Amino acid sequence: MNGYETTKRNVARDTRLSESPEITGDYRCPHCGNAERFIGHDDHGFPGDDCDCGKEICECQVTLRQPFRVDPAGEVTYEAFTGGGNDAEIGTYDWIECDCCRAQIWPVGGSANR
Repeated sequence: MNGYETTKRNVARDTRLSESPEITGDYRCPHCGNAERFIGHDDHGFPGDDCDCGKEICECQVTLRQPFRVDPAGEVTYEAFTGGGNDAEIGTYDWIECDCCRAQIWPVGGSANR
């Protein structure tokens, strides 16, 4: 994904889907009140050409980070993700962090300092 894109993503892999802000639309950080800037993390992303495993079919995984913004109407604008090389592939988010205070907002009770 290059640049900015407004789209609806797949829901996260977590079993608590009903709690995901991608389902509820509630992206407000309970720690600082931010409701606009967040970072989604996919801990199972494909690294693309950033991988040096040498296998014909790469099964390596990296954490890919994708900043996104939520406007007052709830529209989400996703920015380009980072953490892999060319042809890296991001999937669903494993966790979401507040881009202002770095608190993990989903799943609730997790730790953003992984």
